Amino acid sequence: INVPTSKDILVGLSAQVTLLTKTVSKGNNKQEADESVAEATLTGTIKFIKESAWEKLDNPAEDVCNPPDDIFDNLKDEIKTAVPGPVTFKARKQTLTVETNLEILSELDNCPDCVIDGYVEVGLELKTTAASHFNFIAQIPETASNSDPYKFYACWETTAETEADNGSAEAYVAIEKQVLVLQTVEGFVKGEYWSG
Repeated sequence: INVPTSKDILVGLSAQVTLLTKTVSKGNNKQEADESVAEATLTGTIKFIKESAWEKLDNPAEDVCNPPDDIFDNLKDEIKTAVPGPVTFKARKQTLTVETNLEILSELDNCPDCVIDGYVEVGLELKTTAASHFNFIAQIPETASNSDPYKFYACWETTAETEADNGSAEAYVAIEKQVLVLQTVEGFVKGEYWSG
């Protein structure tokens, strides 16, 4: 995009995101509680770079979002992050705990001498899909030139963490659709009205 000098860009990022978390816990008779945890998170960031610097990157789409260690310092400095930085689009932490006392079954069956053994298994699966939108501000330097336009990227980071004792846990994150919209900002600067 060609940007006017001394103007910021409003960057709207929308995404349709699906989170899937599964937890299974097993409660053995009179043993400690069994717990399983599944956590899924999606974080989005807007990064931008001048086209002249972008052309020097080996793999622009990847290098802008995750600059490699061997990238030249002057190129790394050209990669800017829109305000406010990383934003959590979706997150869920699911914890399932099972604690059992199977001997209550012998009381219900009127069988005080019965030996009850085994375990109880409980599972919980949640799948949610929702759309989220966040606005970012790309602060364009006053020295910006229309002859050197900017390239904008939506950079995503997903984390899926699980923990289970006797049961199991799974976590997944999926971005199904995404839209990136750029607009010049209108407002007041030092008492003067300017528009894009």
